[in-house]
Amino acid sequence: MATKRDKVWQAEVSYKQNGTYKKWRKSGFKTKREALLAESEFKLSIGFMPVLIRLS
Repeated sequence: MATKRDKVWQAEVSYKQNGTYKKWRKSGFKTKREALLAESEFKLSIGFMPVLIRLS
């Protein structure tokens, strides 16, 4: 999730690791796009697999 703090953007990811919930947060991005890119890169680095639900 990308949020704006003052004049900079922040990327934040909540995830579960070994049964414990953890939070990764990084700030200082000039654009929302940069924050979302950093978030996506972090998710790939931890092996995050999104759950896809098919609606019929």
